Amino acid sequence: MRDSLLLELLEVRRDLQSSVQQQYVREWMPRFLKAPEVREVSCYATAEEATPSASVRGASKVSTEVPSDMQPTHLLLYGLASIEAARSPALLKVQREVELEAGIRRLVRKVYRRLAPPTVRDHQAPNPAPALKVLMHQVPTEEEQEYNDFYGREHLGHVLQVAEYLWGVRYQAVDGPPNYLVCYGMMKPGFMTAEAYEKVRTPWAVRINVPRFNRLRGDFKLIGHAEGLTIT
Repeated sequence: MRDSLLLELLEVRRDLQSSVQQQYVREWMPRFLKAPEVREVSCYATAEEATPSASVRGASKVSTEVPSDMQPTHLLLYGLASIEAARSPALLKVQREVELEAGIRRLVRKVYRRLAPPTVRDHQAPNPAPALKVLMHQVPTEEEQEYNDFYGREHLGHVLQVAEYLWGVRYQAVDGPPNYLVCYGMMKPGFMTAEAYEKVRTPWAVRINVPRFNRLRGDFKLIGHAEGLTIT
């Protein structure tokens, strides 16, 4: 995953989800790649049950924060040439066009800077990962140092001892809360078994209690990826 990342969480009406997926893969992802600053786009659909309420087509509400009652149906990840690329006129133009065409009830759009290279368990793992576990955290300023130390010195390495996890990477938001993003690449969506959970439940993990920082936790499956002129 790139140093600079644009993330979009979509909440799409149930009756429009299939058509929106097809349009992203066949039409909109290639359109995004025409923006010079966009290097790659990955589209994921939720692996969980999501039941967004009905809304008028095209009446999307865009935010940088995650509403507490949001039920994301799709996740879009854009690898950017730089943080500044998120505000490029070419990219903003395509975003406005897609917002008008898609049946998006709500849209969260955030820009992130990668904190460190990914921690990788299997260097032969497919890229992009077939599935993604996403955690969005809001960490108070006074706890950020320990939070970063915990992930960097212990937690990512411990999680990657679990067979289903391929790699882990962390980002910091440049546009407000929630201020941290953790992504785990996986072969398939799923949760840790009780046995695997015990492996990562160290004294430090118990003390810091990361779940209290959760603003969003989701499992997603890959439905499309585009890089340059290649679409899969």
